[in-house]
Amino acid sequence: MAANRLNSFRITVILVVFIILCYVDWSPNSKQRARRSPVINVSTVVYDSCQNNGEIGVTFDEGPVVTTRMILDILKANKIKATFHLVPSKIKENIEYAKAIIDEGHLVGLHVDPSLTEKQLKSLSVDKIKEELENEANIIYKALGVNPKFLRLPYNLDKNANYLKAVEELGFVLTDYAVDLSDASDESQFTDIYENTLKQHYNKETKEYPKFIDRNLDGLANIPEVWKKIVAIMESYNAKSVTLDVCTGVKEKYRPADAKKFKWGKW
Repeated sequence: MAANRLNSFRITVILVVFIILCYVDWSPNSKQRARRSPVINVSTVVYDSCQNNGEIGVTFDEGPVVTTRMILDILKANKIKATFHLVPSKIKENIEYAKAIIDEGHLVGLHVDPSLTEKQLKSLSVDKIKEELENEANIIYKALGVNPKFLRLPYNLDKNANYLKAVEELGFVLTDYAVDLSDASDESQFTDIYENTLKQHYNKETKEYPKFIDRNLDGLANIPEVWKKIVAIMESYNAKSVTLDVCTGVKEKYRPADAKKFKWGKW
């Protein structure tokens, strides 16, 4: 009888340990490259840094606009690849710049139209959010022939269960950022913010190099000039720019297009 109790106890302990191991994320650098949503019972991962030392996920949000062309010229001159989260409603009037992003080897992601406010999104059902996101993605697909996979996390919605469920069901990858260059007042402030962030993530002795995701606001007049300086700063900290698929280790750059939903047309 005692032996049976002991065996039952051992089996219980083994099962408990097994369950705990199943819920632990053992992937390399997982703590450094991603954080999980704080919503209970939601497993959505939100990436805010890259998986490899020295890789920075450089992103430009809320384009395309006139400055997109200037940014592309600087990136091309310095052999830098980046991700552009495009606002679908801006594409038609700036189609030349949008196509140039694809043609020059950069990644296109989705930035939800700013007209969809936090309050509006939070009030929607899962199905309605999915409909809104697919409508936005459809505009990009019709214009550029790519179905965006990477979605900029808007309005702190990592705490909204409906939004996270919709995103997950549609196969989007949510990304946040560790450094934001959208509110600085002048060029020196921009570069100081960036260099300070690089410095915080740099340890030459342990060979740990920066690997965060940044956020630049396409459309700011001084962003092109700022990036001429940031390029040199990045090199001094053994950091290089990569697109978000490389940064996160996600194999697919874009979601597969459903022929029934998406029709690629001429603009």
